[in-house]
Amino acid sequence: MDELEKFFKQKNKFLIGLIITTVTGFLLQLFGFIWEYAWLLNLVAGFLGGFLVKSGGKSFLVGFLGIICSWGIYFIIWAFQGPFLTFANIIASIMGLGDLGVIIIFMALLIGGILGGLGGLNGYFVSIFVYGQEQSK
Repeated sequence: MDELEKFFKQKNKFLIGLIITTVTGFLLQLFGFIWEYAWLLNLVAGFLGGFLVKSGGKSFLVGFLGIICSWGIYFIIWAFQGPFLTFANIIASIMGLGDLGVIIIFMALLIGGILGGLGGLNGYFVSIFVYGQEQSK
């Protein structure tokens, strides 16, 4: 039990938080097949990564980059499965952007990243509440 407590009290766990956020974000998106609001579960993935990182800015960055990575993996998978860019171009033309479907993809990544970043900040704030904040000298 002492080693588990040491693990959660370490300061530099950016890479571990990033990997946890990416993997959980990727796995939680599988609920999209049965629940239409599965994109909200990215808050949970960001929360888990942000809980491990002991800095506010880094916890936002962990959630932001982790969700962008997980959604980017999904977009790459969809691009190999069918005409994904054509579909994005159709959505862009409906929105009045012409054939700029890449902008739709970047907007989706940005929105998902912000959602994951806010989840990371929530995880950081809960970790402060649970473990207490260290006094900086």
